[in-house]
Amino acid sequence: MKEIHSKIKLMRYLYLTLMAAAFASCTAYVPQETLDAKPHILTDVPITTANASPGNVQVFFNGELPHEPYYKMKLIEVSASAYRSNAAFLDKLKEQAAREGMDGLLLDGLNENQVVRNAWRDGYDPLLQRHLTAVGIRFKRTIHVDKIVKQQSLKVWGAGVSAPVNCDLTFNLHGQCKLGSRLADSLFSIEIYPYAASEIAYGHQPGWAYMQSEEIPKTGAMRNSDLLGLNSHYKYNDKWQLSGIEVARPVDFTGTSGKKIKQVLTVQYDDKQQLIKKTLYRNNAVEWIEMMTYDDTGRLAATERYKMNGDQKQVLLQSTLSYYTAGDLPEAEPGR
Repeated sequence: MKEIHSKIKLMRYLYLTLMAAAFASCTAYVPQETLDAKPHILTDVPITTANASPGNVQVFFNGELPHEPYYKMKLIEVSASAYRSNAAFLDKLKEQAAREGMDGLLLDGLNENQVVRNAWRDGYDPLLQRHLTAVGIRFKRTIHVDKIVKQQSLKVWGAGVSAPVNCDLTFNLHGQCKLGSRLADSLFSIEIYPYAASEIAYGHQPGWAYMQSEEIPKTGAMRNSDLLGLNSHYKYNDKWQLSGIEVARPVDFTGTSGKKIKQVLTVQYDDKQQLIKKTLYRNNAVEWIEMMTYDDTGRLAATERYKMNGDQKQVLLQSTLSYYTAGDLPEAEPGR
């Protein structure tokens, strides 16, 4: 329990700053489906899937509305030469909407909404451009939240303690952990999130930066918190499957030592390519093992983390998970 209380002490210092500090990131990447909020969100609903092609994007002109419930998601903006035809300009807008995962567009005409401005090419050549903005929408039936974790209930055992400490982690619709107790915040930020692999779709967390290379299998991806001094480097095989995580963390979280602990986490998959086992090593010695179980739909249902003392199994942490349902979504626009 001393270790847990030392982390709680740290969180008293970090509590107001950790979740408020948002780092600018390079191209965002997490080694599973990401659920982070996108720019210009108009409704607090996650964009969980994307359209396959621009041909799937429906356009509703001049006050037309869909025939089914929908959400106004974000503004879709494009610019192009003023000499392009309306049809070509509309195609460009639909292409952008498809890239951003929209089902449709609300557009008040091509002429009324266009803005003509002077741009400069090579510093001297005037070029007329049109700028068009539409409201991107998603139909309620295409928003799937049943794989987004809503709550993760934890049982934690301290050294020499037989009874566990219980706490709950709760998440918003974008997979971000909400502020909770100091113990819950500390456990998630220090003991769970740095070792999260492909077993659960956490979203991007405030206070963390995400970086990726264009050659992910070769160089991997990075998840980093400067505030905590934590760094998780994700490694992949040539099939783009996660093969392990290298973690660097402080010797202690009081800020009194600049020394780092180097850890290596290995992963094991079953025949369905579900991650079922994680093993954490330090100096080639096993620190802990974590086993995962899944429900009939392939969602992570429970985890158990333990270490072996000789032939005795010592449980360190257990968790059970529950997920969002369609009933948790905010009220949609009714359509007509």
